[in-house]
Amino acid sequence: MDRSDQHDGAANDEHNSPYPRQSPPATHEAKLIQVSGSGLSGPFIRRPVMTVLLTLSVIVAGVATYGKLAVNDLPAVDYPIIQVTCSYPGANPTTMANNIATPLEKQFLQIPGLDIITSQST
Repeated sequence: MDRSDQHDGAANDEHNSPYPRQSPPATHEAKLIQVSGSGLSGPFIRRPVMTVLLTLSVIVAGVATYGKLAVNDLPAVDYPIIQVTCSYPGANPTTMANNIATPLEKQFLQIPGLDIITSQST
């Protein structure tokens, strides 16, 4: 047997290839992991299509009802206001304050829930 007849088990073109020899690709099958247990997340992991549909229905319901939300910048509050106008012809502001405004303010302070009283005498 001469040198050209010797065979080392490789194909003819494998000795001259500049690339390293690669093994054939392994055939691994994807395996699903079985989820056991009855926790809250179990049904959602076992049924991904149901999970996606449920999520989309919640999003659509939220978008549909977003415009119906009532949002007020400030709440509607009615502050109790009492406005009293008195005239006393020929009286100066000191007389108005002492004889009219002060007795009225004392009477208004007896109203429950009234915290602030202001008055002007002109």
